[in-house]
Amino acid sequence: MDQSNQIPPVMPSAKQKSVGPVVGIIIIVIVLVIGALYFWGAQLNRQSPEDTSTPPLSSSDSIENINADLTATAIQSIDRDVDLMGAELTQ
Repeated sequence: MDQSNQIPPVMPSAKQKSVGPVVGIIIIVIVLVIGALYFWGAQLNRQSPEDTSTPPLSSSDSIENINADLTATAIQSIDRDVDLMGAELTQ
């Protein structure tokens, strides 16, 4: 058989070889980021909303307004709030 008439196989260039894995890696990273955002959002939705039972504080720096803010603050619930924050941090 005469080998001079055979056409050598066409080899893809190095540039074409590297496009597929790069695109695959980019797609995998995008899917991982979307999944992480989904689970992070689900975790935020499971957390209990903050206690909004206290009245808003005054923006004034007069002594009367500061005293009114202090008397309106529920100091008795500080221990409960600290315990709740500690429980959230250990989860």
